[in-house]
Amino acid sequence: MKIGLVVKSGKVSLARDKLTGGALINRTMNKKYRSAIQKMSLNNDEMRREISFAITNLRGVHIGLFTPDMAFDAVVMSQLARFEDPSNICIDLVSTELLKIVRECCAKVKVYPRLRETVEHIVTDHIEKRQRKVKDKVKERIEMESAYMNTDHEDFVGLTGAMRLMEENNVPKGEASENLKPRPPPKVKTQSTSNLQSQIVHEGWVTIRNSKCYWFALTDSWFSWYQRNDKKDRIAGHEVNQATFMQPEMNGTQITLNFINNKKTDKIELVFQTRDEFNKWYQAFVNIGISVDEPEGKSPLKFEQDNGRGGAALKNQVELIRILVDSYLKIIKKNMQDFIPKLLMHGVINNTREFLSTDLHVALLAYDEEELLQVDPEAEKLRKELTEKYDSCKQALTMIRKISTESF
Repeated sequence: MKIGLVVKSGKVSLARDKLTGGALINRTMNKKYRSAIQKMSLNNDEMRREISFAITNLRGVHIGLFTPDMAFDAVVMSQLARFEDPSNICIDLVSTELLKIVRECCAKVKVYPRLRETVEHIVTDHIEKRQRKVKDKVKERIEMESAYMNTDHEDFVGLTGAMRLMEENNVPKGEASENLKPRPPPKVKTQSTSNLQSQIVHEGWVTIRNSKCYWFALTDSWFSWYQRNDKKDRIAGHEVNQATFMQPEMNGTQITLNFINNKKTDKIELVFQTRDEFNKWYQAFVNIGISVDEPEGKSPLKFEQDNGRGGAALKNQVELIRILVDSYLKIIKKNMQDFIPKLLMHGVINNTREFLSTDLHVALLAYDEEELLQVDPEAEKLRKELTEKYDSCKQALTMIRKISTESF
């Protein structure tokens, strides 16, 4: 039976051109889930921004001399909440695949449509109940992790280890990490077109919001876009001056450029496919002097830097907590990668197998036996035809034997 393939191998003819249900469930519980929780991680810049907000908000009106412990708890709890969605998606995928296996098995009794329909209904209802219970277990596990931060864990880097890592990265003296250091301006190349004779700072394919993809070229004084990358058919362009500013989205997918010329403002919303493209264009805009306008989304760390305060103490505190949070989240990811497959095997798969072996028969006894064993009309018709053919062949053979006996 194919259900056996979910939990252990059996003497069943295996398909050689596709994965079985058990193999697909194994891939979902391990590889797909592991990939999902790795992708949900914040990058270092986003993590620093969240930590700087947490530290500043916890201090309130006070200046503060020491790094607040609650900032670590607040950031870790916000990250723990993000484990629920990929875990629930993994549970849904496994349950869907298990239901598919059950339907394939029920197809073996298609001659009895009422029996097939009843079995599918009973088993589907059971799997959905187990699915809800397993999701509740995931929610409870996240609440347990949030209730107590085990900073005494053997794999946790600890305060001493975090400070040692900061020393290795030359952070204690007020220097930011590599991601916070200003990047050197990129090498420029000459643009040879009839429209503009200047130096290209950066160029590439970018999509305009609610439009299509164009080839953009940025110089120290112009921002132009073309139909093709040969830059022969220029569509439009804007002059870059001191009044030009940009508004980047914190999720790293969009930058809005504002060009102000003769008291007229033109806006262009650029949409990027990857975070890497966003970072390259953002740095190029900064290199030519385009200012960033982020009055509401600016982090306290960025605010202190822009106002000439240096923010050395806050930088060190943010970096310290970032290292601690990163170390603790690695432990949580490792635990969840081990917990979810075990939970699914125990709470859904093995439980469903036991239900099919014992409780399914009991549930079927509550239905009328004659109704369940009603044969499909088409199958009944085919059965009668085959029976008639069999009887005819049997009579013909009897007649042949009789004639053969009498002739001798």
